Amino acid sequence: QESAESQVLGYHDYSQMTNVLKNISASCQDIATLISLGKTKLGSDIWMMHFGPPVAEHVLPTILFVGNIHGEEMTSREMLMQLVIYLCEQYKQ
Repeated sequence: QESAESQVLGYHDYSQMTNVLKNISASCQDIATLISLGKTKLGSDIWMMHFGPPVAEHVLPTILFVGNIHGEEMTSREMLMQLVIYLCEQYKQ
């Protein structure tokens, strides 16, 4: 399994992003929950990563960071993936 640091190098396609999010959710399962908010027109999951104690899927977050509104704007997605990895790494320390 890749380390968190190796997961942030380069741009990720949808499949790679999904794998990173699932890995983070598994490695920080005490605080990180990956939730699908729905599907795109093409059938891809719209992911939300919740940090905090376990909650019902329909609880509104206190702070919401949104990225990848437009598919060709990869920087916002990559920045949020780095934030998710950072939060998980800091929790484990």
